Amino acid sequence: MVSIGIFAIVLAGSWAAYLNYQRSNNLDSYSGQVLSLIYQAQNQAMSRMCDQGCDISENGQNYGIYFDTVNQKVVLHSSIVYSPTDPYNIDLNVPDNLSISSNIPDANLVFEKVSGEV
Repeated sequence: MVSIGIFAIVLAGSWAAYLNYQRSNNLDSYSGQVLSLIYQAQNQAMSRMCDQGCDISENGQNYGIYFDTVNQKVVLHSSIVYSPTDPYNIDLNVPDNLSISSNIPDANLVFEKVSGEV
């Protein structure tokens, strides 16, 4: 009976350690994916270079990252203002055992066209 109790305690401890390890791996993986999406938005904003002889303000496009805390996803979008109905949005859903929050104004991080500055 004592050995069953000890086994149950060891099993419970192992299970808790496994769940913590899995959550940590999900967090590491997801944060890497979010950073990749942020760099992609910045690179796309910078890559819209002007052809010779044109006004830079006429070419290029702002790209941004929207942190959707209601639907638990991060979205790459191609405008100053996030539009959830834009078919060109790229969604990155948050894993079930994680959640996001944002302290960025309007939860929208926008990169300026050509310069890539925020």
